[in-house]
Amino acid sequence: MSFHYSGKIESSKSIVNRALILKALMPSLTLEYLSQAEDVLNLENCIKKFNQFQNQKSDDHTFDVGSGGTTFRFFSLFLSRHPGLWKIKMSDQLAKRPYQDLLEILNQLCVDTEITKISHETLLIIKSKGWKKNTCTVDLSKSSQFLSGVLLSAINLNGPFEIKCLNRELSSGYEIITLDLLNQISVNYVDQKHRILIQPSSALNKITSKKISINVGADWSSVISILCFCFSGSTIEITNINITSKEPDLHGLEFLKAMGLLMETDSSNAAALSARPSQLKALKEINLEKNPDLFPVFSVLASQMALNHNCEVTMKYPEQLIYKESNRLKAMMNVLEEMGFLITNDIKNQILKIKSSNECISIRSKSEFQFESHSDHRLVMSFELLKSFGYKIKYNHPECVKKSFHNFFEILNG
Repeated sequence: MSFHYSGKIESSKSIVNRALILKALMPSLTLEYLSQAEDVLNLENCIKKFNQFQNQKSDDHTFDVGSGGTTFRFFSLFLSRHPGLWKIKMSDQLAKRPYQDLLEILNQLCVDTEITKISHETLLIIKSKGWKKNTCTVDLSKSSQFLSGVLLSAINLNGPFEIKCLNRELSSGYEIITLDLLNQISVNYVDQKHRILIQPSSALNKITSKKISINVGADWSSVISILCFCFSGSTIEITNINITSKEPDLHGLEFLKAMGLLMETDSSNAAALSARPSQLKALKEINLEKNPDLFPVFSVLASQMALNHNCEVTMKYPEQLIYKESNRLKAMMNVLEEMGFLITNDIKNQILKIKSSNECISIRSKSEFQFESHSDHRLVMSFELLKSFGYKIKYNHPECVKKSFHNFFEILNG
């Protein structure tokens, strides 16, 4: 299966959701983005509902954030800044993801929380009188989103706010996106790696009268995932990239080049990138310590390297991989093993090794696979990439891809 696509890719969900929180605290901010991702729409609706409540146009203080971990974490911290009793619905998938760190941060800020179930719904109840402390400690070992959530909601407090960072060396680096956005709106802060100090609102008040705009380019994790299809014969042109983006997944472009991707940028349009059908070259190692969202599609490419070049491919993965929408490490290991690949996992050093076996080619041509998507949009993308290489695959919940990439299947269908 191959396709031709020329056009835009939806804006970075990671950046848009951060920018939406900033705009909620700084209404003069202008945002330019393109997104129908469910996570973005859910956050837009939650902020709109909050504003209606604040303006006494609604008495409903229950919010539905869907299944988005980003939406949930950022919006919970945003709500906690405002005195009131707030209720956030948690989907079954969201309730299974790590959120204890969030509750501990809220506790440090003297915000009371309660997890309860009402009629099969899981609710996070937030009882807040506003943040009563000007400091908190955040552990980044499971996710950098907890730090980003605090940073976003601390931009215009009356005094300085200090965040102590634990295990930042284990972070996938997404807090850099947040800090870059703070730079764009002229928030003053001091970053000492293990300590970040946000300056008081007086610095921000000087610029609130200015027109400040944030233009969000294509989501790089989505761009990389689509470009992977060039190795199975597709031709792709993307017209809204931002090559200076702080997204860690931009690093994936370097790996694709090393894998042999044939691409070029338009000299007359810095936002345009085109790629054509390419032969997949083998890499000995793919280091994804900072790129958990790229692991599923890159593990597919690694398997095809091992198969086509009769070699072993080593993948370095981050610990956070197991805390995403699903345990992506376990899920992709199961998929590749079922397709006949030999998998070795060094848990201590977080290294996965992939080799082909004598059965791999016959399995691809004869077998039909039924896989569990775990409602994980990144797994869906990897399954479609496998199908483009000739594997017969069926899986459930393809609609979950709309969580981050609303028109993914439209692109695949040309």
